[in-house]
Amino acid sequence: NAQQATASRILEVKTILKENKELPWALLVTNPDSFAQTVENIFHFAFVVKDGEARVESRNGEIWACFVNRVASTSTTHKKQCVVPMDYNIWQAMKARYNITKSLIPHRPVPSSAKQLGQKRKR
Repeated sequence: NAQQATASRILEVKTILKENKELPWALLVTNPDSFAQTVENIFHFAFVVKDGEARVESRNGEIWACFVNRVASTSTTHKKQCVVPMDYNIWQAMKARYNITKSLIPHRPVPSSAKQLGQKRKR
């Protein structure tokens, strides 16, 4: 079901972030083959931040995603909100800026019903 799929994707994001410790946010969330999945990845990453297992930092004008080890962390986190614009042109620019050719978060197959809907819209 959809709730289990979302929980599974959030766990994937947590695992990737834990393995990398910190990396540019764009490298974590961008799927170069799918704008829609990039948006979904951003959504899933937001849950990881909400759960206190990641934080976002600004470094020299770039957004970084950082793993937070909640067990080892003794600091008190101050929750803040961050709004990041995202549209097709920004997605294209992120791919080019970081030369992203493969998604860190595995690409998910598109259901055949969605493919059929897309084909009908093209007509």
